[in-house]
Amino acid sequence: GITAIWRPFHEGAGNLYAKTYSGTAWFWWGEDGPDTYKALWKAMFTYFQEKGIHNLIWEWTAQNYNGDSNSYDNDNAFYPGDKYVDLVGRDLYGNTASQNKTEFTQLTSQYSNKMTALSECGVSQTTSFANISDVWNGGAKWLYFMPWYGENMPSDDWWKDAMNQSYVVSRSDVKISSTTVDEPAKQAVANMGLGFNLGNTLDANNIGTGKDVSAYETAWGQPVTTQALMTFLKKEGFNSVRVPVTWYEHLDADGNVDAKWMARVKEVVDYVINSGMYCILNVHHDTGADNASTGFKSWIKADPNIYVSTKDKYEKLWTQIANEFSGYNHHLLFEGYNEMLDTNNSWAAPSAGSSSYTAINNYAQSFVTAVRATGGNNATRNLIINTYAGNNSDVAINNLTLPTDNTSGHIAVEIHTYDPYNWFKNYGQWTTDCSNEIKNMFTRLNTRFVSQDIPVIVGEYGTHGETSVSKTSTTTQIKAAADQAADMVKQAKAYGISTFYWMSIIDGTDRSVPQWSLPTVATAMKNAYNE
Repeated sequence: GITAIWRPFHEGAGNLYAKTYSGTAWFWWGEDGPDTYKALWKAMFTYFQEKGIHNLIWEWTAQNYNGDSNSYDNDNAFYPGDKYVDLVGRDLYGNTASQNKTEFTQLTSQYSNKMTALSECGVSQTTSFANISDVWNGGAKWLYFMPWYGENMPSDDWWKDAMNQSYVVSRSDVKISSTTVDEPAKQAVANMGLGFNLGNTLDANNIGTGKDVSAYETAWGQPVTTQALMTFLKKEGFNSVRVPVTWYEHLDADGNVDAKWMARVKEVVDYVINSGMYCILNVHHDTGADNASTGFKSWIKADPNIYVSTKDKYEKLWTQIANEFSGYNHHLLFEGYNEMLDTNNSWAAPSAGSSSYTAINNYAQSFVTAVRATGGNNATRNLIINTYAGNNSDVAINNLTLPTDNTSGHIAVEIHTYDPYNWFKNYGQWTTDCSNEIKNMFTRLNTRFVSQDIPVIVGEYGTHGETSVSKTSTTTQIKAAADQAADMVKQAKAYGISTFYWMSIIDGTDRSVPQWSLPTVATAMKNAYNE
């Protein structure tokens, strides 16, 4: 959602710390003292986090100093703690510029790692509040000021003085549009929180051309996607959905996307965006392993010759997608391709210097170039590129080259992991060795990308191998899946890496209800993320 300053339980101490008379709290939230107050604040903070509300700037309002330490002790005992506060505010009425400076100095010294704002100000009875120019020039450089209403509202001359200062940002100074925010990829990835893959729906394929749109969406056993599903995910604390889409059966001979298919893709993307979540839209099973038994053959491959022959078609596809969504805001990200393999259909990463990496890097560059050329919000849209096959080995991540981009800081890297391979069948539990393998992966991703300010997404993870967790699995198996998910989420969050679970937690008819297929796993993920 839109970022907002959230200032609950303001002026909690009231006059509790007044020295010259018996003071009391002004509001119910401060009446039982600092311990109860802080517990209340933390309970609200935790509840909001669990519900997936991550767009708030939490402001705590200090009280009872007024520049007079002889009359008041400060109220630091009411401070909830750095983990729960982004911004410290102060409410002042009828104060001089000198008093503002004293207050500002005290707060910035007490809370040196927090920004400090004049959260309320105005006239006190008949005493006016100092002009903003005098306050600023006197050394109180508040982050923002908010005059109170009614009888406390400052005069017109006060407002004219304030709005004529170069350091006061007016509405006309704000150049961003109302529909998008220039959010760097690093921040977007950190804000994505818990993610879910809407798998086996719009990515279903190899059923022929010319069929009704819903025939593709339901071909692999999933129901038609609804707004209710996305609303459920958001309510349950998820903040992002990856929407895999396969396009090849919806392209005509000239590479034009079928209008009905594009409209349905747009409708599903809207479900995600309208729920207040981030959405990743990609080109999915146009890549991947060929299947002789079904006749499937991907047209995008990590091969230089195939890149040359498909370059125009690939760029035209992304040009059409980008144009369709050019007006969408920063909550929509594009992923250039899914798990791209070489002509041998090898899931193992090729050796260093292989021409397969040349092809992947060329596709990545074509993707970025095509999207940026469409303009609009796509000029700064965050874009995602995958390693070979989504592989997270050193050779795969070290041979991925970030595309040249005329907009810096708007590209993220994606990897997939179901490691250790076949762990769910072989071990039946998430062991210390399993956890250490993931720890090693995150260490390597941090060295190669995160520490270089290149954000990373775990676009797929789960139990998949020869067997996979489902709602019919045993209690022990479900616990193993829950342990893996919790460990993955916790380790990833420490590096600012977002994670997207592949399907199983809400699958099949449960998507229509909607309800969790694996509530134990979903709860473990949420608890780990909110620790």
